Amino acid sequence: MLVSSMGAREGHFVHELQIRGKDAQAWTVAANRAGEETVQGRTTSSFGLSCIVSPHGELVDVAPAHTAPHVLHASLDLGRVEELRTTFPFARDKVPAVFEHIARLKRAQRATAPAPAGLAS
Repeated sequence: MLVSSMGAREGHFVHELQIRGKDAQAWTVAANRAGEETVQGRTTSSFGLSCIVSPHGELVDVAPAHTAPHVLHASLDLGRVEELRTTFPFARDKVPAVFEHIARLKRAQRATAPAPAGLAS
């Protein structure tokens, strides 16, 4: 699973990835920018913390915060995924129809909700 930092979540970033990896029972590789970058006169600061998380949620390697560049190294044993999914078969309890139902309800809710103030035409 590859992920994006999508905002300023530095305090939770690595922990969220550990949870995602364990929940998905998959290797999680997160490549995140680090340091300052100026584009068209605007400077932004990215926190880094690129990391690799095992299917068990273990932090295998992590780049230091606010330091660029940094290269991570790890051997990903894909057999661990199958072993974990056999030992803890979470996937059998996932019911896609439930998620489809929730998505339909949310679409219907958005379709009938009034436009937020300032966005109405």
